[in-house]
Amino acid sequence: MTDAEQIPEVPTYQPVPDSLRLPWEREQGWLMGFFTTCFMIVCYPKKAYALRPAGAFYKPWLFVFLAGLPGLCISTYFDPVLFEPEAAGASPDTLALIAETLFFSILSLGTLAIVGYINHRFLAPKVAEPAPLWGTYRALAYSSAVRLLAIPLDYFSGASMANDPASPETGMLGLPSMMLWIYGLYLQCVGLAAIHHCDVKTALISILKTALVLVPVIMVITLGIAKYTGAFD
Repeated sequence: MTDAEQIPEVPTYQPVPDSLRLPWEREQGWLMGFFTTCFMIVCYPKKAYALRPAGAFYKPWLFVFLAGLPGLCISTYFDPVLFEPEAAGASPDTLALIAETLFFSILSLGTLAIVGYINHRFLAPKVAEPAPLWGTYRALAYSSAVRLLAIPLDYFSGASMANDPASPETGMLGLPSMMLWIYGLYLQCVGLAAIHHCDVKTALISILKTALVLVPVIMVITLGIAKYTGAFD
């Protein structure tokens, strides 16, 4: 046997073809890729999550930012704090609107980082071959596509609250909002099950455990902020 025959062949890198990627994770996805990915995640979640992760690390995070931005803009626009109290129907301060929107956008990314990490710690020990932490982030990030469906609800809810918080229209929006929240939870379960090769029940249990950890913490922080700002006075 010659020296050339003893040297093993080094496998060459084979990029993932576009047909096996989410449109958003393709090299030239961007605008159309974003909306196409949202459509696939919402309408065909199992097929969408079955595609191979192949995009850059930042793309799921950017996806969360873009998916939540319209709703945050609408909610911020109707925030009564941004209106001049002495002038009925006054326009909100533009700089304050932009600042608050960016603040809550960054806050949503931070929330994803915390939720994803805790969820991964609960889920990884329960599966035989867990995906890396980035896989958990990716599954949770793309489930935010459901936020686009909530844009009409955000608008009508914000407009109703700004005009008359006690109006019947405001209460009627609770049911569709709850249905969207439940469907978003389903998308998270499907995504986690696909990336970690487990069943949906196992993924759901990990999400519920994460909620049990975070809800008391959020309540304490909220009550602390409310007490500090004098909301109970």
